[in-house]
Amino acid sequence: MTGRGPYHPRPGHGGANPGNRGPNNPPAGGGGAGGGAEAEIAPLLKPPAEKMQYFEKLGPPPVIRAALLDEEARTQAERFKDLPNTQLRRFYDPVVALRLRAQAGQIDPAQIKAELALMKARAAYAYKRPGMKVPADLVKFFTLHAHSVGSRDELLAFARHFEAVVAYHRVYNPD
Repeated sequence: MTGRGPYHPRPGHGGANPGNRGPNNPPAGGGGAGGGAEAEIAPLLKPPAEKMQYFEKLGPPPVIRAALLDEEARTQAERFKDLPNTQLRRFYDPVVALRLRAQAGQIDPAQIKAELALMKARAAYAYKRPGMKVPADLVKFFTLHAHSVGSRDELLAFARHFEAVVAYHRVYNPD
């Protein structure tokens, strides 16, 4: 340990370096109420009034809506057409891992909500990261589903929907 706190400069990084942030050296532009990046991303992170309806009938077993795997998946994939396949896979792979945990009974509804909240945060990060080509629609997508999924069955339906989105994405972005 160096004994340095979070606002002490690292060796070779003087206090005058604009990249060295601390309480007396805030980031340039924005910041504060209603400014900059927060005002831009806040609407994307606000949950919609309506939750996604995943099922035609609740079962048992629940029957997933066919439109969710077809028309709605195609529409969503087209919104992501400028997103490189590798970027979409960065989000799909953790959803598959989460689905497998749910199928094995290794995750409870509270943990499902937490994991989807993390996916929403990752999408927001990727959207704001310089040089990335992540569309705002991806943040909206994860915001909607993080708000809507509350059970194991809903997670499994969301994972199937996302699988269909990834499959249709190849149609709109074959590279």
